[in-house]
Amino acid sequence: MAETYPVVLLVEQALSPADAVQVRSLHEELVAEGVNGWLVPFGAEAIRERLHELRDDVALRARMSVAALASSQRYAWDRVADEYHAVLADAAGATPPGTR
Repeated sequence: MAETYPVVLLVEQALSPADAVQVRSLHEELVAEGVNGWLVPFGAEAIRERLHELRDDVALRARMSVAALASSQRYAWDRVADEYHAVLADAAGATPPGTR
């Protein structure tokens, strides 16, 4: 992945098992090393090792998949939209819905 903001990584965390991703600028913010994925150095061997680990360890894969889904929820559309609305409402001096 070579995005400015790793949207693909967020989608993968929400929809698929844990990830083994190469280190990029914002991945460190999204990947909790060994919890919901791994940050691996560039190169096929490092990725291959981690993918084999996920393939061969069902419990690890399940645990990391649950953690990946949970961590992706921080960026769910409803939550982000509510946060944006609250910021904009505050800036406009309005009271956000549900806070009255």
